[in-house]
Amino acid sequence: MRALRVALRRPRGRRLPPRRTARARRLVAGLLLAAAVAVGVDALAPSADPGEPVAATTRDLPAGHVLAAADVTTVRLPAAAVPTGALAPGRAQGARLSAAVRAGEVLTDARVRAPGLLTGAPPGSWAVPVRVEGEALALVSPGDPVAVLAGADLTAPEAHGEVIVEDATVLHVPVADSGLLGAEDTGRTVVLALDRAEATRVAATAGRRPLLLAVLP
Repeated sequence: MRALRVALRRPRGRRLPPRRTARARRLVAGLLLAAAVAVGVDALAPSADPGEPVAATTRDLPAGHVLAAADVTTVRLPAAAVPTGALAPGRAQGARLSAAVRAGEVLTDARVRAPGLLTGAPPGSWAVPVRVEGEALALVSPGDPVAVLAGADLTAPEAHGEVIVEDATVLHVPVADSGLLGAEDTGRTVVLALDRAEATRVAATAGRRPLLLAVLP
């Protein structure tokens, strides 16, 4: 019976010698330390793809706002995350917003207006369509300096011809399919950059006296 009890007794697990236990613990600790160092180096290593620089807003801005340097910052996005038409940082400054934007929004060509007729014109300029007589329109192109003359008033013989605008800049000469002006005006109308006083004189004269252009040197 004693022998049977000994045979049925649950065998106990064998313990490793103290030296081998310490060696195994040091091995495991070394492996864990190596893994931690590898993870840290990978996290600190620069990314292979630094991203593409794009322009983003620094604050909420309303439609019609002209972007200044303080309104725009540069952010980098992965190529797959860059929206279609995203503006490069150098193209955003000076552009006019066509819609309101939120802070941090990436600027695209859909959010800014294309350059208008008055881009580069002196401050306070108005783009004024002027119907003219004669063949001068065939001689002028955008950017040309011209003078506007008013012919004699047939209803008032004492009113002689005079210069009503001494120096204006041609902004646009419409063509038949431009759509900027009605078909009946195409070929006789030129868009000029005028200040307020000049625009007022042209408006007061047009319709009752013929207007002509003189090309300036």
